[in-house]
Amino acid sequence: YSVVQCLAVVPPPVGEVTCDSDYLFGSVCTLTCQEGYTVTGENSTEFLVNGTWSNTLNVMVINYDIV
Repeated sequence: YSVVQCLAVVPPPVGEVTCDSDYLFGSVCTLTCQEGYTVTGENSTEFLVNGTWSNTLNVMVINYDIV
């Protein structure tokens, strides 16, 4: 059998991605934002058996509620 390794998840400029393993099948990565920004959509993604990520983690918006 062969090990499928996925491409690294690249965070947006105002975010950080943390993954629970080395980009192998079943890895889960979570997106967090810098202060003043909020994730829109999904904030985590899982590496699937078909070699793709379950979600795209790249959308953040400015949080205008912060004074």
